[in-house]
Amino acid sequence: MRGLIANLELDVRSGRDIPFGGDDPLARLSITEGAVREVVRGAGDQVPGVLVGSVRLLGDVTTAGEVIDVDVRISVALIEPIPDIAQQVRNRVATALLTHTELRVGRIDVTVDDVHQLIREDRS
Repeated sequence: MRGLIANLELDVRSGRDIPFGGDDPLARLSITEGAVREVVRGAGDQVPGVLVGSVRLLGDVTTAGEVIDVDVRISVALIEPIPDIAQQVRNRVATALLTHTELRVGRIDVTVDDVHQLIREDRS
């Protein structure tokens, strides 16, 4: 879990500016790499039992239209087979990036770095 916290601290940095389109040639529009990492983190964290550890955008995100890869490292609770959980994360990340960014994504690699106990909320 210490590694997870350390990765979260790294991911909050804004990182590179990622340009996106707009109709005004006099305006420069961009989203930060940190904001995109949070989009990915939010998508992965929606999968039950998943904690996203780190997110890396690999490739030239500063050039519009370039294909990039995404590396997501997660910890999972063993509530479903690990390959199924990883595929759910991949699907949610792909949908979130398609919905919220103009990035051209090649691969989305999901690596399970750790297994943790599922924390159940006390509903009493």
